[in-house]
Amino acid sequence: MTDDAYIEAAREHAASVGGLEIDEGAEVSRGASPGAYVAAWLWVDSPDGKPSDQDPDDPEPEEMSQVTLLPQSFFVIDYKDFEELVKKTYGINEYSFVQTEEGRNDSTYRFSVEKNDACPRGRDAADLADLEAIKAGAVPQYSNHVIFQDLVDRGVLAHGQYLVEVCW
Repeated sequence: MTDDAYIEAAREHAASVGGLEIDEGAEVSRGASPGAYVAAWLWVDSPDGKPSDQDPDDPEPEEMSQVTLLPQSFFVIDYKDFEELVKKTYGINEYSFVQTEEGRNDSTYRFSVEKNDACPRGRDAADLADLEAIKAGAVPQYSNHVIFQDLVDRGVLAHGQYLVEVCW
């Protein structure tokens, strides 16, 4: 069965039971047994009869007014996946994101990268020298930004903001 077929079957069941809602594109989790779990919403009335439009763990609106929050979108990549991408792209056997960045466990590193058509494969002479060292298998410290820029300029990665998550 397709995910859509499982979702439709879950909707039919929910209609007979009542009180359940299933979103378009709901998450479907298959297991070893025949069938699948389909994510659904179950409405629960507030025991005190008060509106439930605010999560008690959320800050009060007056607290939020003192802070400026800007929503942003990021590509998130695990450091090990990034390491494999770099090794494959440059044909090198050794590369460590953590060592190059002098990173720590349970950390996230942000990189903002735009396509650089004016100066492909780097932004200046120092970046170009770092790229040549990387291709030779000697990855200079703090050169991850140069690697990201080169991968975007080559079309290996899309331009944008990246978060590299480090956890071992």
